[in-house]
Amino acid sequence: MADAKKVERKIENVVKTAGKKFEAAAQTAEKKAETVAQTVEKKAETVVKKAEIVAQTAEKKAEIVAQKAETVIKTASQKATAPKTAAPKAAAPKTAAPKAAAPKADPVANVVIEYMGKSIAAKDVLAGVKKAFAKAHKDTVVKTIDLYIKPEEGVAYYVVNGVGTDEYKIML
Repeated sequence: MADAKKVERKIENVVKTAGKKFEAAAQTAEKKAETVAQTVEKKAETVVKKAEIVAQTAEKKAEIVAQKAETVIKTASQKATAPKTAAPKAAAPKTAAPKAAAPKADPVANVVIEYMGKSIAAKDVLAGVKKAFAKAHKDTVVKTIDLYIKPEEGVAYYVVNGVGTDEYKIML
């Protein structure tokens, strides 16, 4: 019987030791899980902050591009609608003057707006505006068109002959 009690005590000691080791391991695992969760949370906050900065930067750049496109379109529109005046011809001199270089023609310009992975040619937007306006207003003579491209909204608003409404828009 004495041997049985010794064995029983040894088993109880082994069970107690195993229980203590299990408890210590569980506490260690819990602490490590908490540390990992805190690290992940901090990194997620950093990623969110960086994404916000990137989004703000992209929005600012899009606004700048839209403003530049608007300026280019207005300038082109003004040049297209400006009356052309002929300069008076001067009398030809009797002595031959050295030949002057021929005036250079304006270069062909293309305005392309790039935003959020899309490329939109300004001339295509202007053509779409002209088509949409002509379809809705067949008897109106168009003298001026002002175009406002808002790539962040995916839309271009326009003003024709100084008149514009919320309906004067096309989707990009």
